[in-house]
Amino acid sequence: MLLTKGKYLEINSSLETPFVVVEASEPYRALNRMETPEFKEVLAYIWKWKQDGILDSDMLARSDNEGELGKRLLLADQKPCETNNPIWSLNTHWIPSFQESHPDWEFGFFPYRSQDEQYYVGSLAGNSVISISAKTTEPELALKLLEKIHTDTRYYSLVACGAEGNNYNLVDGKISFDGISPRNHFAWTAIADDTMNYEAVPVNEKWDREVYHAFGEWNQKVGMNAEDDPLDGFNFVLPVQEQASVNRIWIQYFQPLVCGYGEDYLEELNAANQRLYEAGFDRYLEAIQKQLLEAGR
Repeated sequence: MLLTKGKYLEINSSLETPFVVVEASEPYRALNRMETPEFKEVLAYIWKWKQDGILDSDMLARSDNEGELGKRLLLADQKPCETNNPIWSLNTHWIPSFQESHPDWEFGFFPYRSQDEQYYVGSLAGNSVISISAKTTEPELALKLLEKIHTDTRYYSLVACGAEGNNYNLVDGKISFDGISPRNHFAWTAIADDTMNYEAVPVNEKWDREVYHAFGEWNQKVGMNAEDDPLDGFNFVLPVQEQASVNRIWIQYFQPLVCGYGEDYLEELNAANQRLYEAGFDRYLEAIQKQLLEAGR
């Protein structure tokens, strides 16, 4: 995001299609992300960080979400003061812990996006859908559970926040963690519902005033001039065999690559891309391209 400044758009998400992007100026032409000059620049940074000892040697073995570990390292003064986390996570789970342990600390927040760049937003519905996996053995029961969570205020509060008095307190209708140990705070869950959430009492007035609310106002200003993502709502079907082959290449060759493993990142990238095309990436890309063109008509 920092290097491309809005030049590329995701097809659904980088998790679902890590290899494919489109240029914002040509949203119906599929590209191999790993062949863009910006991806090479990303790898150059990663390789430098690896050589400088910034990246841990066991990085590849870590889980997808290391937010809690990052918080513990910062509290123990074992991590640089910068961290890459969304502001809602910091506001709910980090700032209370920092305020309790280091009341003298001050905080800031740097958004990836610039107000000067062309900015795209997808529809709210497309970004907030909770789905039931096709592998679910009891889909009707899962649907009933979701319905219960999002229609019963008391049940939603229990699932999202825990028990009042133990996990949080209510003060004038707002959630307060005053007197509640950070160990009892609920972590964010996938059932979060913006229409049912409680507003929280700020634990750090300076953070709340100068960062959290200021960032919300910044977002509103950006949103006033934002353009809708031309691919918002775009769905596609991939050939099963090629998708499985491409996914294996991602795990075997590209995940180590983006964690800084190897001797020469350009040689490693060329070899990984060669493996990718040998696995049928041409057919994979062609299938997406065909459906993009149909969507653009």
